[in-house]
Amino acid sequence: MAYFDKYGVEFSDDRKTLIKCPEDFAGTYIMPPNVHNIQSKAFYKCSKLKSIVIADTVKNIGREVFIACLNLEHISVYPINKVYDSRDNCNAIMETQSDTLVYGCKTTIIPLTTKRINDFAFALCYGMIDLKIPSGVTHIGKFAFAGCGRLISLELPDSIQSIESDAFMECTRLTSIVVPLGQEERFAAMDGLRNFADTIKNTSARRLANTQENEIYEQKKLLLMEAAKEYLTRHGNHVDNKQNQHTQGSTEKSKMQEREQIAKENRRIFIIIIIAILGLVMLINAKCAKTRSNHHYDLFDPSMEYRHT
Repeated sequence: MAYFDKYGVEFSDDRKTLIKCPEDFAGTYIMPPNVHNIQSKAFYKCSKLKSIVIADTVKNIGREVFIACLNLEHISVYPINKVYDSRDNCNAIMETQSDTLVYGCKTTIIPLTTKRINDFAFALCYGMIDLKIPSGVTHIGKFAFAGCGRLISLELPDSIQSIESDAFMECTRLTSIVVPLGQEERFAAMDGLRNFADTIKNTSARRLANTQENEIYEQKKLLLMEAAKEYLTRHGNHVDNKQNQHTQGSTEKSKMQEREQIAKENRRIFIIIIIAILGLVMLINAKCAKTRSNHHYDLFDPSMEYRHT
């Protein structure tokens, strides 16, 4: 037996385990109270999910929960949850006791207190472009950033001790990996960076030659141009259809628009004239008031005694 809420989200019969959210769910989902468990892949492919609030009673979160949530940009844990938190408004789920970042999204700011980044934490987070891992992080899990197809640059601190296999799988645009100078071989030997040994070496060379920032800038510019082309490809047919629909009767509409434009201009001119007249009246009144005021003080006799009547 299962229970479905008004949004079609599936729960266990006792409503303590969230099983699956419909893939077409859009907007914000506020998890109901008394949910203790979030099942693996519970929000898998919920590409229209934008924001989620984790209940204070949640104690266990499964694997790959937010895979392919492409538009997810806000994650928060209810403040009195004893197992998880979203410290410093980080837009992520942190495991409180271990300081592990469990799941994040494209707007996540990795807290400075983070020690570990969980498996699949940012998998298929397509909106991520720059990534700086804060000092103090020691471990990055499997598939942690897999499929981050727009990730261009990565900066890793000296504190990193291990990066598991496939952590950056399918990060095809990742052409800048900054590691502490002199530690290139140590990082290149980590499982998750074995395929990026040349990238690490070339990045250090560019840093020493002071060309690193310019190259990243050019990559970002190219990425923005490609994103614009992608948008036009997706929406071009829709725009063309609308243009075709408007082609018929375009002559009549253009005439009507011209008449409306003339009417707007006339109204605008009329309003400007009214404002000018009002301004002139105010100036005249102000001048008259000043004249009356000066005349009043001319008649003022300091020796006169003023009393309230």
